[in-house]
Amino acid sequence: MVFSGLSGLVIEDVTDEGELSRVRARSRRVPVPCPERAVETAHVHGWCGRTVADVPVDGRPVVLEEDDRPGLSPRRLARLLLARPDNLKPDQHELLAKTTGACPEMSALAALVRAFARLLVPATDNADRLQEWISTAEKINLLNVHSFIRGLRLDIDTVRAALTSENHNGGTEGVNTKTKLIKRQINSRAGFHLLRHRILLG
Repeated sequence: MVFSGLSGLVIEDVTDEGELSRVRARSRRVPVPCPERAVETAHVHGWCGRTVADVPVDGRPVVLEEDDRPGLSPRRLARLLLARPDNLKPDQHELLAKTTGACPEMSALAALVRAFARLLVPATDNADRLQEWISTAEKINLLNVHSFIRGLRLDIDTVRAALTSENHNGGTEGVNTKTKLIKRQINSRAGFHLLRHRILLG
C-alpha cells in the first residue's frame, strides 16, 4: 500500500475498516506540506479526521488521523529546565537530555539555567560567580537571555545582595500577601477593626 500524498508524514498505523482505510500518522516535527492544503507548516490541525482525496486505496476513501501537536511545548520544556534534577522522573530526564542535545543553542541554554540555579543558594562568592555567569551568557546568541541580563543590570546591587545574603524578607512578603487576600475577600470594605480581627484569626 503506497501513500504518495502522505510523504511528509510518518505513518504509524493503517487499519482496514471495510469501506474505508484509516491511517494514523504524525508530523515529522518539521515543516511539511499538509496533504490536503499543500502549505508548509509544522502545526496544522491538531488531532483531526479527514478524507484525503488524493490518496485512494482500492477506490475507497482514506481517513487520516494526524497528530500535529508538538512533541514538547515551550511551557513544558521550561518546567523541565527549571525543575530540580532530583525531582525529575527517569523518562523526564531522558526527554530533557534528548531535547537539550538537539542543537547547540539548547545545550547552551540548559547549561546557563543550571549554572544560574546554583547561584540561588546564598554564598559569599556568588557575586563573582554571577559576573562570570553574565560574561558567559553574553557570548551566546540567545536574545531572551540577553534581555534577562539587562533586567539584572537595572538593579545589580539588589541582585548581588539576594545571592550572597542569608537574610531575606520572604516572611514579611508572605504576611503582606495574606493581608491583601483578606482585603480582597471582603471587597476592601471592612474597617480597621474587622480587618484586624480577620488577620489575627486567620
